[in-house]
Amino acid sequence: MEAVIPQLSNPVMFCDFLKELYDIVGVINVMALSCLFILMMQYGLDYCDFYEKVYALLQPSIFIAKHRAKFH
Repeated sequence: MEAVIPQLSNPVMFCDFLKELYDIVGVINVMALSCLFILMMQYGLDYCDFYEKVYALLQPSIFIAKHRAKFH
């Protein structure tokens, strides 16, 4: 996803799609939050629920997921 975001003409417009992806249970919501974080840090997105969503994902099962490195 890090390679796709810079190719978009207005990456912040992608935010609504990522917010919807968060509601999908599994690794998809971890990846969506990772992309939202990129938008926040590099493109100035203001997403006030970000840390609330991150803390909601902190469950033991997430640390054995295939993409657990996203939490390091």
